[in-house]
Amino acid sequence: MTDNNIKLERTLSLKAVVLFGLAYMTPLIVLGTFGVIASTSNGAVPTAYLITTAAMLFTAYSYGIMARTYPVAGSAYTYARRAIDSRVGFMVGWSVLLDYFFLPMVIWLIGAAYLNARFPEVPSWIFLLGFIGITTFLNIYGIKLASKVNSLLMVFQILVIAFFVLLSVRHVFATGGSDALLAWGRSWVRMLGLPRLPRAQRWLLTRFLALMPSPH
Repeated sequence: MTDNNIKLERTLSLKAVVLFGLAYMTPLIVLGTFGVIASTSNGAVPTAYLITTAAMLFTAYSYGIMARTYPVAGSAYTYARRAIDSRVGFMVGWSVLLDYFFLPMVIWLIGAAYLNARFPEVPSWIFLLGFIGITTFLNIYGIKLASKVNSLLMVFQILVIAFFVLLSVRHVFATGGSDALLAWGRSWVRMLGLPRLPRAQRWLLTRFLALMPSPH
């Protein structure tokens, strides 16, 4: 067999790849960090999200331009190496790699903290080891099983978000209708005097890391 005949086997379908991308965004993180954002932004959570989204749209647009200019694998590493310098690309590549390295640890710690708060009689390290064991098993067993589990988790997240939206709409109509949804007076007073809003945006920027395409 020559080197020209060696190629990787396509295991995942387009649907599975899209679900992996959505899973990396972790849609439920919005609910998990709502309290932190509400506290740091003095209650102006929608404003913090809108401003941060605007900033990230420019980032996404820039990625689109770079992807057309340099249509090769590598993402931020390749763009920095081609557009600036190979040494800069080296640093960017390692930064992205460290992001992928530390992100599972953050998710494990957050999950263990939540479960420990719900079941305080169980030490948090037991939940932490459980998350590590499950993740390790899925990665060792293979990508096909990981894809199936990922699809189930995504369905669960979508259902939770759907229930949250329905309950929110029910709450709005039960507590004053459109006046409760569009409380302009109080909201704008909060938004105009928000020296803490940039801190909330820094929190939210970490939630938008999924917009960075995979370097593979």
